[in-house]
Amino acid sequence: MLPNQLNFCISLLINLPVTIFMTLSNGEQKIFIWIDFSPESEVTILHGIQAAEILDKEVCLLYHLVSEEMKEEEVRTGLAALAAPISQILGAGRVHCHTTPLPLSSILTELAEEYDALLLVAHKKSSRELLPQLSHSGFPFLFVSSASPTTTNGNIRRISVISKPSIS
Repeated sequence: MLPNQLNFCISLLINLPVTIFMTLSNGEQKIFIWIDFSPESEVTILHGIQAAEILDKEVCLLYHLVSEEMKEEEVRTGLAALAAPISQILGAGRVHCHTTPLPLSSILTELAEEYDALLLVAHKKSSRELLPQLSHSGFPFLFVSSASPTTTNGNIRRISVISKPSIS
């Protein structure tokens, strides 16, 4: 390993939060849904819910904390608000939320091996950001886009998505 790579790995380990997956538990396979609080998040959530219903799996709303965006408390509040209607559909114990300051590429193995990630669902507008990080993923990923999300019985479901506050 090159000295720069070694220093980078050491700095990652030193700065690694101790409780990265506070709200997750081992066991049941999960459909991870990439959340960015954009209007497209609704479509992503609906596709993730549909996959979870078909496969009878849990879901986890996943948000990458970026310093200049929303504060962690706002994100957790927003994720909890998104999780509430999903819990009504899938059941309260089957919906989890996770935030991480680490890039997706650095937690892929842990998502796959420790938390049984079965699938990552994201909106296609996130593909430019996510695809380079997913090149060594141990689980499949799905980029979605739809003008009118529907369920298997043809009824449209709406989930209120909180938009990002403007940065001053």
